[in-house]
Amino acid sequence: MHGHEFTISLGVRHPSMDPSRITQALGLEPGHVWSNGQPRTSPTGDALPGNHRESYWICEITPRA
Repeated sequence: MHGHEFTISLGVRHPSMDPSRITQALGLEPGHVWSNGQPRTSPTGDALPGNHRESYWICEITPRA
């Protein structure tokens, strides 16, 4: 594609799955990840109230040239 850029993201949410299982199964490194029960933090790393209620895994997939 000439003159166009795009980004594809693959995200997985699950009530309790260990995100490392997703990484292993897909062979992709996530950009953001957390596990159910982990303390919540802001994007800058500051503590937020509560814990994550589900596991989350997301990876940007860049097109090959």
